[in-house]
Formats: sequence, structure tokens, C-alpha cells
Amino acid sequence: MFSISLQNIIATILISLFFILAGHFGWNYLRDTLTTKKTKDLVSNQVEKYKKIVAELQETIETSKTQSSPFIDSKEKEEMNDDLLAFATSFALTNE
Repeated sequence: MFSISLQNIIATILISLFFILAGHFGWNYLRDTLTTKKTKDLVSNQVEKYKKIVAELQETIETSKTQSSPFIDSKEKEEMNDDLLAFATSFALTNE
């Protein structure tokens, strides 16, 4: 009597494993055959971004070469340097 119930338990386990594996592989098959895979082309996307950044940098370099100095005259440049120096020294004194 004990051996019959042990055989039933083993048979039930094997049949259950069979159905679980069949369902798993069936699901994977259906998923792979009936759906489209989403692929992202990361390489060309990054290359396009890189080219865009390089073009923007070259454009800013060209515009900065064609434009004159942002200062109106040398007096204004000296005033800006003096203001910057005063700020830096006051900042250094307050942090001591």
C-alpha cells in the first residue's frame, strides 16, 4: 500500500513538471513568434548626437572669431578687471 502511494506521488510530480515545462516553452514560443522584437540602434543615435554637438561647437567658435571683443573699449576692460580683482580679494578675506 505504501509503494502505491509513493508511485502516485512520483507520477503526479512528473506529470506536473511536464505540464509546467510544456506551458513555459509554449509561452516562450508564442511570445517569440507572434510579437515583434524592439531594437534600438544606440550606436547611430550617439553618433548623431556627437555630430550635432561638434557642429554646435564649431559654429560657436566661428561666431566668436567673427565677432569683436565683447568690451566696448579698453577702459571698460580695465574696469571689469578691477571689479573682478576687488571681488576676489574680498572673497579671499572673508574666507580666512
